[in-house]
Amino acid sequence: MKIDTPFQCVPLKEVVYFQEGPGLRNWQYGTSGIPFLNIRTLTDEGVVNKDLCQFVKEEEFRNKYEHFLLNAGDYVVSSSGTLGKLAEVRSQDLPVMLNTSVIRFRPLETDKLDRVFLKWFIKSPLYIRQIEKASTGTAIKNYGPSHLKQMIIPLPPLEEQRRIAAILDKADGVRRKRKEAIALTEELLRSVFLDMFGDLFAFVRPGVKKHPKGFEKCLLGNQITLQRGFDITKSQCQEGLIPVISSGGTSAYHSEAKATGPGVILGRKGSVGRVHYVESDYWPHDTTLWVREFNENNPIFVYYFFKEFPIASFEESTSNPTLNRNRLHPLEIFWPPIKRQEKFSEIFASTMKLQHREKTNLSESYNLFNSLLQRAFRGEL
Repeated sequence: MKIDTPFQCVPLKEVVYFQEGPGLRNWQYGTSGIPFLNIRTLTDEGVVNKDLCQFVKEEEFRNKYEHFLLNAGDYVVSSSGTLGKLAEVRSQDLPVMLNTSVIRFRPLETDKLDRVFLKWFIKSPLYIRQIEKASTGTAIKNYGPSHLKQMIIPLPPLEEQRRIAAILDKADGVRRKRKEAIALTEELLRSVFLDMFGDLFAFVRPGVKKHPKGFEKCLLGNQITLQRGFDITKSQCQEGLIPVISSGGTSAYHSEAKATGPGVILGRKGSVGRVHYVESDYWPHDTTLWVREFNENNPIFVYYFFKEFPIASFEESTSNPTLNRNRLHPLEIFWPPIKRQEKFSEIFASTMKLQHREKTNLSESYNLFNSLLQRAFRGEL
């Protein structure tokens, strides 16, 4: 594969140690022992989530798999499905071992290849293009050590590697701070809601007769009316701009609306209890419940009310959970006056402006980072 770079290119196998996981069998799993990694334990934040790890029995590990034990500083990368997803193993993650569909990477000699430079190479389009060219499988792409042995890596002098890695680290830090700022706006809104309204769910504590803020006690069905959505398949959708809102969110667009915006929609089946808000007219899918009547209540308040709602206890089935409006309407709740609802709506609107600005900044920082990542291995930084 021809690479556009002024740097010397060397076979990856000459400077990188890589090792694929062993492919443990179910009968080797235990309720305790040595935790092992797979694709789902690698997070989008680039770290390992040990809470999702399963265990291989201690005896099995000692007899066959000690050489798959990972070290702090190793990079673990997905090799099936989502290609190139990367996480760094930290000291607090140990002990932990490899399993199938995950490959360990580390430099063979740190005086030839900088560890952080290696990380950004694995995240780069240059690496991904080589993997896509070499990987096997149609529906699910796969690659392994045999493919990695055919790959090459640009190898500038060590100081240049460190300089490139530092630039990419800094740009990545900006990107992460933007994401954190967006998450903080969500936390701020939830804090404001809880401060203004407190616990509104009287049915959770039936012995509580009065709300600390003096809100009215009533039935949920007296304040809003929920209705089941309307069935439509993607093949039935006609070209248009009307969003079809399913339990998981917008699933298609159509030429006809069934409900007038603004709207509040709850996942009824599938993503049960997920809450969606839409300003425009829309088509609520059969997998949802939607608020047909707000009865002069503020839609933004109703949206956040359901975001806080303890929905799990109202699922109709454990194997295929659904949400029934007839169980929700009779629930006793505390309900605030419209003026307080509207005050929260004003705070929501100003916070959304801030969040929109941060999302724009995040998009720009992603574009900048991706540009830097492509230029880095072409020698343009």
